[in-house]
Amino acid sequence: MKILGVCNAYVSGATLFIDNNVVASVNEERFSRIKNHRTFPIQSINYCLRYAGLTVSDIDYIACGAWGGISQEFLPYVVEELIDAVLNDPTAKEIINDRTRVAIEKDHQFKNELMENLLKLGFQPEQINLYDHHLSHAYTAFYPSPFEEALVFTVDRRGDFKSATISKANRKSGIKLLDSTSMYTSLGAFYGFITRYLGFTPDKHEGKVTGLAAFGEYSSCIDIVKRMISYRDGRIIANIGKNYTPFLNGKLPEIEALLAKSSREDIAAAAQKVTEEIVLSFLKKHLQSTNLRNVCLAGGVFGNVKLNQRILELKEVDNVYIFPQMGDGGNAFGGGLIKLYELGLTFNYPLRDVFLGPSFENEAITVELDRHKDDLTWDEIENYSVEKIAEDISNGKVVGIFTGRMEFGPRALGSRSIITRATDKDINTILNKRLHRTEFMPFAPVTLEEYAHTYYKGWNSNHLCSYFMTVCYECTEKAISESPAIVHVDNTARPQIINSGNCNSLYYNIVKAYNDLTGIPTLINTSFNNHEEPIACSPADAMESLLKDNVDYIVIEKFVVKRKYGNS
Repeated sequence: MKILGVCNAYVSGATLFIDNNVVASVNEERFSRIKNHRTFPIQSINYCLRYAGLTVSDIDYIACGAWGGISQEFLPYVVEELIDAVLNDPTAKEIINDRTRVAIEKDHQFKNELMENLLKLGFQPEQINLYDHHLSHAYTAFYPSPFEEALVFTVDRRGDFKSATISKANRKSGIKLLDSTSMYTSLGAFYGFITRYLGFTPDKHEGKVTGLAAFGEYSSCIDIVKRMISYRDGRIIANIGKNYTPFLNGKLPEIEALLAKSSREDIAAAAQKVTEEIVLSFLKKHLQSTNLRNVCLAGGVFGNVKLNQRILELKEVDNVYIFPQMGDGGNAFGGGLIKLYELGLTFNYPLRDVFLGPSFENEAITVELDRHKDDLTWDEIENYSVEKIAEDISNGKVVGIFTGRMEFGPRALGSRSIITRATDKDINTILNKRLHRTEFMPFAPVTLEEYAHTYYKGWNSNHLCSYFMTVCYECTEKAISESPAIVHVDNTARPQIINSGNCNSLYYNIVKAYNDLTGIPTLINTSFNNHEEPIACSPADAMESLLKDNVDYIVIEKFVVKRKYGNS
């Protein structure tokens, strides 16, 4: 059975399932080089087919985890919620009308775009399946997880008129919806609004708000923020009207005037605190009623690694799994999973790695090297040695790693990574300047599994989420003293834990060689890309980054490549 997941929601992409396994998955941004590209993912589709040696005629079903529309069961709850909102604040009526109109128009536009382009490719209408956006998130959260049963929580800005769902999941009985929240009462829209208000780009820079929050004091303006959105009587309540808007670019003059009296850091801290309080309260209610102790998460809000840490630390929770591509970029994957289970198949779980993108043979790399022979020089790694790379890193060199299949999802996990030493806290300033980035969080670490418990409090090898860099931990004194560059002002870090089986061998061997040389099991790992661009996909992307002096040199498959002129 061959199922092609395709989605043109925010962060478009495609995923290919053959029987019980995912064999390819990628987002269109990596090919188009436009960050978070929302478009028909033709290059992603072509990659998936090409990787498996298939054509359009070989595909049995197309599945999209979006554009399912509002369900009849959910409609009465939405109507009741909106009546209450207008009674509470008459100015809510116009906002609700605008939000409804824009959602319908946009969803209709992208649904038509998807259908028209699939038909042009030669797929038949009866092959194409459209599913509920949040059900798609729920499937990605649970079925790739290691759990037999779990509480599944999805939260984002909006999708098919919802912004959050909570469900009870069991591998034998499936996923049963327990509660939903509409797009009019959206925690994702709230956090996006704050992101824009603080001068960042919403739907892109929410992580900067999370990092900035650690520098602030939430008490100075939390009461103002709670006027926007809060948790009351078992529900997420947004005060639509003069105190809340579900639009990222909406205007709230009264709220904004009050917030203007506080610092950016304090506002970020208050937004983070309110988000955590709402999510934790909602979760605890359902954890207690279901007696479930494992939690699965998906939806863009769970890109918030501090929030994920708070969930993992709940006394009611044993373990947490976050789908590695938690945002809309996972909805092609989710649609494919729904269809797979509809057909009576089961996913080969758990998902151990996400190396599902393109790889490149040495011959293709040689062609690209020859294009830049006037500017670059190279040697084979067997002559240069992994040990020499580790020594260079210990001396402060910044190295780009390009090897194997590209990672699926927003995190660089060693196939397209930049690595350097974490022993000098000033390296964050150096890297930020070199990469033209402004980061409030320190750069994330990669740590050898056998030493992870010495670096991260509460870490356990059954925390599969830690292998995908989707959760924070409080750092130990050992981590703070040995690798200060990875530690945020609140003494936390967002690690990628690696062993010889869960990452590519080149990456692992470099980190291990560095540990053998220095006795330190950790390096900085950040994404291999130019500022505000997607993670590198092709050898050309890697060469461009090297020529821009983002790194001192690159290790690209069997080659070690340096600039002929420069400081490398």
